[in-house]
Amino acid sequence: MSDSEISRLIQSSEGGNVAARKELFSVLYDELHRIAQRELRRNGSLTMSPTTLLHEAYLSMSAGASPEFPDRARFLAYACRAMRGLVIDYIRSRSAQKRGGEFESMRRMESTAVTTFLVQWKPVKEGCSAVMVNC
Repeated sequence: MSDSEISRLIQSSEGGNVAARKELFSVLYDELHRIAQRELRRNGSLTMSPTTLLHEAYLSMSAGASPEFPDRARFLAYACRAMRGLVIDYIRSRSAQKRGGEFESMRRMESTAVTTFLVQWKPVKEGCSAVMVNC
């Protein structure tokens, strides 16, 4: 497909034509897949597949308002940037899980329990300000 036809598809998809957006991705799928492979290779061994990255980028790009793309190169650059952002988010979430990120909700529950205990706690005598109890 020529660059002028791709530019026409880009303009149609920017105008809200869903069929043009799907056709654009199907026409550029192989090239976008190679870009996804390259982005994953740059960041070492990730468990995400290039196909998953490409489809996530498609969902990300089609969900929000996208800027205008005058040509194929700028569209591919935007898709590459979207993929790079998804890879970075994926790496950050994996790093957080490795370092105890999955336990964050437990910390919140524990602090809530302590706060609830302290609010419900009443001194033994009226004149006492605080009493420490070892359990």
